[in-house]
Amino acid sequence: MANKSYIRDSEIRDLSDKVRKKKYSQYLTAISVENLRVFVKAEITFDFPITAIIGSNGSGKTTLMTACACTYKSVKPSDFFAKSSLDTSLQGAKIRFTLLDRNINKDEIKNSISHQKSRWNRGEATYERAVKYFGIKRTLPPTEQKELTALRSTNIQSTGQIDLNQSEIDTIQRILGFEGKYKYYTFNEKSLFVATNGQNKTYSEFHFGAGESSIARLVYEMEHLPDNALVLIEEIENGLHPSAVVRLVEYLFDVCNRKKHQVIFTTHSNYAIEALPNDAVWHCHNGTVNQGKVNIEALRVLLGDVEHQLVIFTEDKFAEIFITTVLRQSGLTDLLNLIEIHYVGGKNEVIRFVDSQNANPSTKKVPAVGILDGDVLDSEIEKSKFKDFYAKLPGEMPEREVWNYLIIKLEESIAKITLKLGFNNTQQEFVKNKIIETNREVNDAHLLYTVLGEKLGFLAESVVVNAFITTYVDYKNGSLSYLKDFLENKLTKKI
Repeated sequence: MANKSYIRDSEIRDLSDKVRKKKYSQYLTAISVENLRVFVKAEITFDFPITAIIGSNGSGKTTLMTACACTYKSVKPSDFFAKSSLDTSLQGAKIRFTLLDRNINKDEIKNSISHQKSRWNRGEATYERAVKYFGIKRTLPPTEQKELTALRSTNIQSTGQIDLNQSEIDTIQRILGFEGKYKYYTFNEKSLFVATNGQNKTYSEFHFGAGESSIARLVYEMEHLPDNALVLIEEIENGLHPSAVVRLVEYLFDVCNRKKHQVIFTTHSNYAIEALPNDAVWHCHNGTVNQGKVNIEALRVLLGDVEHQLVIFTEDKFAEIFITTVLRQSGLTDLLNLIEIHYVGGKNEVIRFVDSQNANPSTKKVPAVGILDGDVLDSEIEKSKFKDFYAKLPGEMPEREVWNYLIIKLEESIAKITLKLGFNNTQQEFVKNKIIETNREVNDAHLLYTVLGEKLGFLAESVVVNAFITTYVDYKNGSLSYLKDFLENKLTKKI
């Protein structure tokens, strides 16, 4: 759990509310592209000020992100979508967008730009906003950047020097996980960072690691952008340890709250999307884009990169933990070694992933099954060509089913729950009271385990979920054997 983010749900709710209530003077609310690269037509909405776009290489992540920049006057569409003598794919391309700009209009503005007669045409669609793009080049060491070669000399004198303030230094140190003080030197239009380590020795950016250089520049520039800027980051995890990725996303929460920036990034890392709410993540596949947090490993499965004998897709992380617990507590650890389990964000996504996997000639040697929440109608499953490859969890909503069952049996189950939460037997009454409080105060089943964790001293949600699920399965293992039998059957069934 070393990489767990410490973003609180209250922070997520506050930022979501700002978007929902349109408390921004400038904000890009939606964008769609037509006939652009891999997309015939695709649309995304920005329901959270930090948006992640995920997908395999060539799936269209960068296309969607950079199209966002083109909605503003400071960025030329040809900077990202240039046309050479070899390109014919831009003909008929169009970028539609919806944005807020209180300097122009109190209501949302809708407009578009299009590629006509070998050039991009904005018409009257020119809107002012600070836009900053952090491309892959930011992780390229200065020693490999030709434009900085002239600075590798003892005769070059800087034209300016800026000492980073303590807040900026603290942020860089926190993200990277080591101490260092930084100064920013300019050389006309070029610049270099210089760091001082714990031994008071200085070293220039020529001696930085890729991650250190990237983070120093990103933090400095984001702090010096005007408020309400649009920030685009390509492959946010590049050059960073997973722990640094988590802390960088935590910083994005902070800077978006303070400066009202809007950040859009692409990523191949689950660590980068861990703290984000479900509606802040969009995933690209096969010319389509869909909203929802998906285990990025699930996208790998659709490309045929499967090392196991069965793939299970669930709606969310809770269901993934539920299935794993059922198999483990049934003594079927050998079965766990033969399967992959991935959450993909909702019933429609489960059905889409299962059907895509089972219909793909290159992957159909490895069957896929879907484990759906109990509230999914049988008629929705019947529409699938692979309707026999689905099973349901008990209850209409597994989070509520587990919680309610243990509330009813709280006097009997509190000892088990207390120990599995990491408390000792003398703290049973404390834990029981917090569970009762949470049950009384929280109506949304998806928040029960998070709120209880906060009441118990900010326990991670995953710890609370595991404690409740394992206790539930202890009691209900016999009645859950249908899941075990279903999965064992599908391991040997051909598509």
